[in-house]
Amino acid sequence: MPPGSPGLREERSWLRNLVENARLVWRLLRDPRLSPWVKLALPGFLLLYLLMPLDFLPDLFPILGQVDDLLAILLAGWLFLNLSPRWLVEEHQEVIRGTAARSRPAQGRQQGPVIEGKYRIVEDPENGPAGGTS
Repeated sequence: MPPGSPGLREERSWLRNLVENARLVWRLLRDPRLSPWVKLALPGFLLLYLLMPLDFLPDLFPILGQVDDLLAILLAGWLFLNLSPRWLVEEHQEVIRGTAARSRPAQGRQQGPVIEGKYRIVEDPENGPAGGTS
């Protein structure tokens, strides 16, 4: 196929989507805001399926044996993305694609250095305890 042909672009697009979805799944697995049930259930079932000695198509067949494992991985990824909260998936998609909004200060807040420190209340001997009654 010539380098600019539509078929080649479609193949690149399909491969790019596959890589983006793999990165998305990885980012979601590491996100603490995602429910532990979603994080553990689907990958756990996938691991059990891959380690289980019984397969839909035995691995003895040269290519077909691995195809069902690949389909199980793709199905688990698809289910994982669909069970994750949509807003969280979209947030990670924006970061992966580089379209995430730049951090903007909230309206009404001034930008500037933040000073952190500890404080203690000191009693005034003339006026009595701070915050006392008059």
